[in-house]
Amino acid sequence: MVDAGARATLASEFARAQESFELVSVTPSGAYGNESSVRARVSGDGRFVAFESWASDLVAGDTNGSSDVYLRDLDAHVTERVSLTSAGGQIDTGAGNRSHPNGV
Repeated sequence: MVDAGARATLASEFARAQESFELVSVTPSGAYGNESSVRARVSGDGRFVAFESWASDLVAGDTNGSSDVYLRDLDAHVTERVSLTSAGGQIDTGAGNRSHPNGV
């Protein structure tokens, strides 16, 4: 059995340091995102997970072809893209211009 502290460490793609794990990089319909997601961080209360992803199908209108930063509300089952301009538009250079984890 894995204790709660060890489960929280495994949060790069999964979250919820309680009794179960939940995939956070999902489309609005609950399907797997179409690309890699990395660098997840879970809020202290376990409700929110912030992560970076190259997936273009986690939210509507993601057409920048770059990584973005997202915030997943595990209670509401909603993902919001938070790497936006001050006017609410998408950033065309990616979230921090990081290299794709698969080298592409």
